[in-house]
Amino acid sequence: IRQVWGAELETKFRQVAPPMAEALYTQGYYTTTDFLPPFLIARLRRQCVALRHHDGRFEPSWSETVDVHGRTTRFDKPGVLACEPDGRDYDTAPDLIVYLSVLVQTLPVALNQQQQPSSSSMQSSDNTPMDLSDAAFNAKLAVTLPGGSV
Repeated sequence: IRQVWGAELETKFRQVAPPMAEALYTQGYYTTTDFLPPFLIARLRRQCVALRHHDGRFEPSWSETVDVHGRTTRFDKPGVLACEPDGRDYDTAPDLIVYLSVLVQTLPVALNQQQQPSSSSMQSSDNTPMDLSDAAFNAKLAVTLPGGSV
């Protein structure tokens, strides 16, 4: 059943790539509220909760910033817990792992194939394509604790 769902998901990513690319080029972001059916969103949420509460996979979140000289500085995100799901989480969150796997194998390639609109306010002077990698990625789930992040 996950192979069938994976194939359907791949088709959905390819279908959404044109409007997503246009929004990214013209607005700098893309949003949608109808990509996945509610029952599947609920299932993915249950699997994420299981990663947090049963597997203890969430930890205090942090990020890095790189300055103009190439120096990397780590900064903590108070009030935020994060998890970077991977293959070891398949038993707890199989649908989430399939979703992330299909996403990284499909969406970057599909977006790279889209042309930058001539009316884009985000257009670069050399009409550079998105050039997203389908080989290197990092998926991060984050939970903001009561009181929020600072």
